[in-house]
Amino acid sequence: MLQLSKQTEYALQCMMCLSEKPDEILRAGMISEEKSIPRPFLAKILQKLSKAGFVESTRGLNGGFRLARKPDDIYLIDIVELMEGAITISKCAIDKMKCDLSSDCALCSIWTELKEVIERSLRRFSFKYLVEQENRCLPLPA
Repeated sequence: MLQLSKQTEYALQCMMCLSEKPDEILRAGMISEEKSIPRPFLAKILQKLSKAGFVESTRGLNGGFRLARKPDDIYLIDIVELMEGAITISKCAIDKMKCDLSSDCALCSIWTELKEVIERSLRRFSFKYLVEQENRCLPLPA
């Protein structure tokens, strides 16, 4: 039903890797190896993350990639929407005018609510929080 693409999963893993060492420049090969992301796939992802302002690239012998913003300023929703586009469940959850049935369809309000719940959940988690969670078993924020 609802599933993130492999590209989005890889982008999230890439961001986790960069967030674990936010002040370091990491080589693509290291990210690829550490997170098991195929290098050609990673190159496309890093390019997209860079264009969107989440990642900076450095050329040269000691070149690589690092976060362009602090991990506590980047949220799951930022990366998911960059890679997937807007969260969509159904046409009417995006724009009721695009659905011929929205005026008398009981499902429309359910799809809209589900979309809002997903967006709200993805907005709760910064990459700083996720990195902190990765090595500890802490309860999710309320």
